[in-house]
Amino acid sequence: MVKDDYKHDRCLLHYASVHEMMGLCYYLLDPYGTRYSRDFFNMMETALYNYARAAEEETVAAGPAIGGSGGGRPTLAPTATRLATRLCLVLTSTKQMYNNRHMEIADLLASASSHETPLGAAVLLEQSSSHYFQSGMYRKYAFHMLMAGHMFRSAEQEQHAFRCFTSALYVYHGGKWDELHNHLRSSLAAQLYSMGRMSVALQLYAKLVGTTGGGRVSVRSQQKFLSHLVEICRGFKDDALIGADRMWDADDDDGGTKKSNDKSNSTVNAFEDVLRVTPDAMRLLEIPNMDLPRVLDSSLAVSVEDAAVAGDRGATLTFGTVSPGTESVWQDLMCSVQAELRADAENNDDIETVIDEIDKEKADLAFLARSKERAGASAAAPEVRARMEPLTVKFAMSNPLSVQIQLSEIQLVARLTSSENGRVCTSEGAVVIPGKEGERSKTWSFHSSGKAFVMGDFTRTSPTKGDDDEDGDKPWVSPNDDEEGPFFVVDKTNLAVDPGTSTEVKLSICPLVTGDLEIVGVRCKLFNELWVYHPFHVVGPLLQNTRMNRANRARGESYLLKSKIEHDMPSLTVDIVPHGGKGDATVLQGQISSWTLRISNLGTAPASNVTLKTNAPWMNIAQTNRKETRATSHCIGPSGTLMRLPLEKKTAEDGIDNDDYVKSDVISPGQTVEVPVHVRTSGGGRQELYMLFRYELSNGDVVSTALNSSSPSSKQRWLRKMISVPVYPSLTLSAVLMPSYWKKREHILSIEMTNYRSDRQTSLEINLDKICIASRYYRVQQLPDQLGESDLYPSNAQQQQLYGMPASLLQIGWQERVTMHYLIIPFEDEEEAKYTLSQCHLVGENSNSSGTSLFNESEITDFVCLEHAHERFKTALDAHEKEMARRAAEQEESNQPRHVAQIRREKSSMESEKSGSSHSNNGQTTPGNDTGSQSSSGNGDFVGKSELSYHPTSIMNLCPPEESSSKINVICTWTAFSSGNAEDEVIYGQHHLRQLAVRPQAKSKGCPLTITANHRSEIEHDFTGGPMKMDIEVTVRNRLVESPVEFEFALERQADFELIGAERFRWTLDGGDEIVVPLQAIMSSSGIYNLQSLRLTVFVDNLQVPYLFPFQWIVKVNPNATI
Repeated sequence: MVKDDYKHDRCLLHYASVHEMMGLCYYLLDPYGTRYSRDFFNMMETALYNYARAAEEETVAAGPAIGGSGGGRPTLAPTATRLATRLCLVLTSTKQMYNNRHMEIADLLASASSHETPLGAAVLLEQSSSHYFQSGMYRKYAFHMLMAGHMFRSAEQEQHAFRCFTSALYVYHGGKWDELHNHLRSSLAAQLYSMGRMSVALQLYAKLVGTTGGGRVSVRSQQKFLSHLVEICRGFKDDALIGADRMWDADDDDGGTKKSNDKSNSTVNAFEDVLRVTPDAMRLLEIPNMDLPRVLDSSLAVSVEDAAVAGDRGATLTFGTVSPGTESVWQDLMCSVQAELRADAENNDDIETVIDEIDKEKADLAFLARSKERAGASAAAPEVRARMEPLTVKFAMSNPLSVQIQLSEIQLVARLTSSENGRVCTSEGAVVIPGKEGERSKTWSFHSSGKAFVMGDFTRTSPTKGDDDEDGDKPWVSPNDDEEGPFFVVDKTNLAVDPGTSTEVKLSICPLVTGDLEIVGVRCKLFNELWVYHPFHVVGPLLQNTRMNRANRARGESYLLKSKIEHDMPSLTVDIVPHGGKGDATVLQGQISSWTLRISNLGTAPASNVTLKTNAPWMNIAQTNRKETRATSHCIGPSGTLMRLPLEKKTAEDGIDNDDYVKSDVISPGQTVEVPVHVRTSGGGRQELYMLFRYELSNGDVVSTALNSSSPSSKQRWLRKMISVPVYPSLTLSAVLMPSYWKKREHILSIEMTNYRSDRQTSLEINLDKICIASRYYRVQQLPDQLGESDLYPSNAQQQQLYGMPASLLQIGWQERVTMHYLIIPFEDEEEAKYTLSQCHLVGENSNSSGTSLFNESEITDFVCLEHAHERFKTALDAHEKEMARRAAEQEESNQPRHVAQIRREKSSMESEKSGSSHSNNGQTTPGNDTGSQSSSGNGDFVGKSELSYHPTSIMNLCPPEESSSKINVICTWTAFSSGNAEDEVIYGQHHLRQLAVRPQAKSKGCPLTITANHRSEIEHDFTGGPMKMDIEVTVRNRLVESPVEFEFALERQADFELIGAERFRWTLDGGDEIVVPLQAIMSSSGIYNLQSLRLTVFVDNLQVPYLFPFQWIVKVNPNATI
């Protein structure tokens, strides 16, 4: 009854005391049960609430006397606060009072601490956190434990503060509360720093400086972290070394509260063993796993030091731009190279054989890929690399702080176990072994790298063990004092990383001995004072070999940073240098440029058997004294794009280089050879030229051959070069062949040339040089007076002739067109069939010339031979791939595997087709299907049709000795100026048309017959004596060489005249035969008549194909009037 009076009088202290007494009475009524627990808790809650209100009034009334003004904690607690604290302690000491009410009790304790002194508030907050923990509220437990730690630290209770901070640390570790976690670690670090526990403080500060980005720590706090870290390392080296030892466990992120695992112990024990057996050794402070600077391990990439980059340090000029290319194209080129080399080793350059080898190569690669996929990481192995060949490790490095950091002496840390004696050379751990001072500054340089290499800091070598030596008996040595020296060397770099930025770092390491190399991490000096080490952690590939591994997403061992160092290997670099040292700004279609392939061996072993594979027949290596049967451009195989590079190197006398070159099959280390080549661009738009170089380790006294070069055990390497070239239009060339009606077997060749040059706005003229015809059975003669004075609009060349100026070239302007006509004359039957290159200059007195000397004119037909061979090979390969795709689609549709008998029948049928096609010499020659036996072993001239032996890229393959393959190849050479001025560089080029059939073999797109008429063109007649009669002879000739043609000859009736003779008959003409039909024309009046009224009907495969000819046989009949 009294409580209401206290309430109305606003005596909050007494009112709260009454409720406290009432609650105690409820408790005494049933001290061991829960009958009055609800009423008891309500009374206690009301009491605490009113105690808190009373404390607020006392605090306001006392003012500065008890402290706490300005929001701080009071130095003297009011009476109400003390009573509330006493009540809270009573509640927490009686289990029956807070049974199943931990959450409510914890809230009451936390609210009661708001007006308490730091020490009292710390006690209440710690008690409330325990109740939160028992109620399952772990985040609130950690938060109130953190506040309790701050209160203990304010009350100068350092040990209790450390205990509270440590208790709260585990809850926030590994979660999403980064800010609270970093705040807790910073508080704990400051607490330990003030307590003098420097080893654990070092761990916490080292972790903080690497994770301040997530915690949003101010710049001032970051600078404080760094200054404390540096002070610990300077003044407390022993404690700092103990803390650094605990940080070798990469998973220890709790500031030393987690025990070191076996890995950490084993690492530290290894350092202690070195110090134990090596008296002079000493250990320096190095902090591992600090994440400052932060290294992104997922960005790690290891590659061989790019020899091409080292070779391109000088000025290298080329046209186009260098690009990496497409991986699928490179793989196809590699398969083709291996297949052609294997076929060439068997002296077989047949297209079908090479295609079969390509299929085998692709099947082997697919099988290896499937095997690796099934085996997973168990089939993985370290990459095999060469000794004394630098490796480049690339990774991303960032600065998580808001202040700039200075990094010096950044270097790789590695371990190499020698394969010869088992000794280990490592730079792990900051263990210093004194050595010769002069040797520490020694530098190493390598041909394949422009960097200077030095021995890494803290590098040491294990002792040599004998048969009777026990482990750990002999001391470790410094590589400076060892006869073998360091097993590897590294390069160093300095870097300043701006706040919050990331940069890409490239570091190199070069092994000097054979063995097992493992790159374990990177170290650097922070602010040129503190050594920092980051071990690399690379996640291995997922294991797919078992169902359990796939389900558990198990990972295997990563071999990215491990290498197997074997013997020395060559390392070639190729510089593409234009002739004269000046590249072309623009490239035209058909332009021929002179290049020099400057090949340098930057490796440590000689290279041999250097081959070049391109994706297009753009390159030609000029040869002298080449026979008709020999390969063009030192080509291997039938593709026309694989060639063996002839190696020539300069001679030296008395140490002085001469300009004389000698042939050599080996490129020694440090030597450079130059291979002059001609490059002819084709196509339009942006073209990509892939150049794949293949070379091998020389066997010493015996040079590798194609047979052993294709074997898997041979040591071979690849070098990739791809140039993207914009090709502009220049000249278009077209030709039309028509039978001549003057002589039998002669034809008229009409060549049309149009200038479509568009590489600039002005000065687009092109100078036409000459027309060349390559054939074995025909020669060419230019028809006269095609550029005479009778032309209505004289050309530039004609004007030059009229005014007495030199005219050796025919110049045509932009979009101008010129058509030239030539007479194709076959050789007489008694003449020997030999290759002839007819050259017809477009302007000049000596417009017609022909020669049989291949040695002086071979370069003109080289590109024609290469393109002809490449087109045949590409056509056959595309057809084969389409057939394979069709069979795969059929098998997929049927969804059934083929039977063994079906596979055998199909294979036998394919072999019979191949043998039948090779034995059936029907004389038909089309692009991609030439006749004749071809082999690379032939080295003699043509001796007869039964003894054919020539390379697919040879002149004889372009112009085969079979008469049925009587085709011609048209080549037009031209020149132009790079800028339109005579003082500028001259551009040379050529266009060609390949395999124009003069006389078709068995098929013809048009009519296989030609007709000519022999008659008078003008005649006089006196019609008073009767109609005029005129004789006419019609000749029908079979244009086909081998196939007979059955036709029907028919004359159509005309109203103006009448033809008398064989008006209709059916006949068969064999290949090349002709028939002469005599007719008589009767005209009854004068005038102009077209006597052509002939229709031929050809019978082909039970079909009748009629042909009408657009010719006009004009006869002018004049009346002869009598006087």
